[in-house]
Amino acid sequence: MNPDHGHSHVSRAQGSAPVIEVDIRNAHDASEYAGLEEYLRGLPGITFVHLDRTRGVAHLSYDSAVTTPGALERHLKGCGSAVRSYGRG
Repeated sequence: MNPDHGHSHVSRAQGSAPVIEVDIRNAHDASEYAGLEEYLRGLPGITFVHLDRTRGVAHLSYDSAVTTPGALERHLKGCGSAVRSYGRG
C-alpha cells in the first residue's frame, strides 16, 4: 500500500448512520484483516463495518447517540500500526 495514499472523512448519507472512513496499513492477509474487522466491530457504537481490501480502507457506520468521531479516533489509536489515519470530515 502506498503510505501517502488516502484520506479519511466522516459522512452521512440522507437517512442513514454517519460513516467514518479509516485508512489501513500493515494488514496484508486474510487473518490480519479478520482480526482488524473483529476489533472494529467491537468498538462502542459501531453498527456496521465494511473493509475494502482493494483500497485499504474500512468504512465504519456508527450510532451518534453512543459515540462520536473523536471517541472513535481515540479507540482507533489503540489499534496501533493497523490504522494509518482517521478523522472527521
